[in-house]
Parts: sequence; structure tokens; C-alpha cells
Amino acid sequence: MSQNAGTVGVLVVAFLLQIAIAPQLGIFGIVPNIVFVLMAAIALLRGSRQGAIIGFTCGLIFDFIGSGPIGVSALSFCVAGAMAGALRHNTFAEGWKLPVVIVAVSSLVAELLYAVTLLLLGEGIAFLPTLTDVVLPTAAYNGAIAVGIFPILAHFLRQDRTVQTFRRIGR
Repeated sequence: MSQNAGTVGVLVVAFLLQIAIAPQLGIFGIVPNIVFVLMAAIALLRGSRQGAIIGFTCGLIFDFIGSGPIGVSALSFCVAGAMAGALRHNTFAEGWKLPVVIVAVSSLVAELLYAVTLLLLGEGIAFLPTLTDVVLPTAAYNGAIAVGIFPILAHFLRQDRTVQTFRRIGR
């Protein structure tokens, strides 16, 4: 199976899981974004350009099936995907912790950018409650589910099996 076919397949499954399973996993109204976690993991595996492209595509699909303004999710996912992908090199050097932190931080960036963009568009959101009640908990939840998802996804989608260490690069 080609690299792109595998990516498309994983994302289709992710969207199905997002629709069918994620709402049942909600905690205090916070629903994990399985698609985002997979998108960020793929960006970590494939790089900044692929992260931006996949992020934009996934975000645009969310925009079309959601109720918010078209383009806001595409923008936030694109930026977060590019950011996660830019950190691609050597993320595997220290195990699974660094990639999971990167997924959580990129989720925080995406959620924050989404909220700020809605605020700038005059959508009438209360920023501080959105930050404390949605942005931070969603980023933490996405990071938590990345602990289980990322190693499995990395095993199936990662083509380069060699790992460089930070020490080797620093010499």
C-alpha cells in the first residue's frame, strides 16, 4: 500500500471514529479530537509540508460538517500541522513522550488559534471561559489519547525505521 493510500485510509477511519465514538468519550462536555491527534501524528512522521496539507484538508472537512465559519478549522489545523511537522526530526530519539507532548502542544495551538479567529470574526465567544473550559482541557485530552494512538500509528505509517539521537546530532 502506498504512503498516501495508507494516510487516506487512516484519516477516513479517524473521521468515522470521530463521528461514532468520540462523542461517547466526552468528559464534562470535552470531546477528544481523534482526527486532530492522527493529523498531528502524521505531520510528525511526514514533515511540515505534509502536516500543513493534511491539516488544511482535515480542517476543511470539519468546517463543512460543522456549524462554524468555513475556513477557521482549516486555518488552525494547517498551522498546527505545519508546526508539528516542523518538529519531525528526532522526535523518536527519546521514546514516545516527546511526540505526545508535541501533539498536545499543537492541539493547544490549534484550539487557541480557532478561538482567537472566532473572536476576531465577531462570533461572540467569551474568550477567557473558552480558554479555561474548552481550549486547555481539549489540548490535555488530545495529548492523553495520543499516548495510545501515536505508537500504533507510528508503527504502521513510519517508513524510516532508523532513529537518530540528540547526542549524535550535537557532535
